[in-house]
Amino acid sequence: MHNNIVNFLIQFISRWGCTKVVVLYLSLVFSFITFTVVSITIEPQRIKIVCGSMSFLNILALIIITYPISLYLRQTRQLRINKGTDIFATVYLPNLEYIFSLLNIEEYSIWSYYVSNSGQFKLKVTQYENLDKLVRFIKSRNQYQEFEKWDKLIANLGLLIADLIKVWDEHIKSFGDDYYTIESFYKTEMYDHNYNEKLEANYNYCFLIGDLILELTRLSNLILNKVRDKYPNFLVNIGNLYIAYTNNDEVIQYQEKEISISPYPGLACFKQERLTRKETFGKSGTKECTLIK
Repeated sequence: MHNNIVNFLIQFISRWGCTKVVVLYLSLVFSFITFTVVSITIEPQRIKIVCGSMSFLNILALIIITYPISLYLRQTRQLRINKGTDIFATVYLPNLEYIFSLLNIEEYSIWSYYVSNSGQFKLKVTQYENLDKLVRFIKSRNQYQEFEKWDKLIANLGLLIADLIKVWDEHIKSFGDDYYTIESFYKTEMYDHNYNEKLEANYNYCFLIGDLILELTRLSNLILNKVRDKYPNFLVNIGNLYIAYTNNDEVIQYQEKEISISPYPGLACFKQERLTRKETFGKSGTKECTLIK
């Protein structure tokens, strides 16, 4: 109720314009003080002016007059600032450039190949650290209400990379000083009657990593193309991202029905629905899941 009244008053006074509102407000305050605080008595040969004090009700009335006007002036000032500043160009473009630099898009086709489709998982330690830094940056970056859809899309990218790191961490191990690889957890020194099951689990684990990289490629291309709809020159030298020696004939991207502000559904759901994607490494899964909003 309170907000509705204030919004009505703001809309009402906004019709007059900022200058008229200020002049009218000062006139009202001056008149209010004159008739409530200052007492003027005209006597023969002199005018007597007596200054009194304001009662609580007088102060309350002044606050009621001042509050909606101060909100209106503040909103007007913010609108002027926003009109003079392209927030997307000054905030979101630099943020996205930094995000894609941490994603190492100039070498994306190669490093994504070595972690998804090379037959031997190999990832630079620095690349792993940059992806972890990327996730933390996305969580801490400034957001603006008028760009809520962009914020959700960027947050979705952060969620995907965080889940990718989570899956890696299940079996990742050092490979020399500069690289990580994946432990072949099906191998044992002694005979293991569960060998075939573990071997299949190892394959499925690697396929899941590959499918997450495919999803990362799709989501990155979606963001790049959406930015280029507004700013055609954004990272234009990179073009679309792709995975080397993998589906080189077509761009890895979402189908029309899969596009939303949160196309990646979260790890649990993705494990089930990844086979519905156009490109996939996985061999098993179901199509039933609950998408994140």
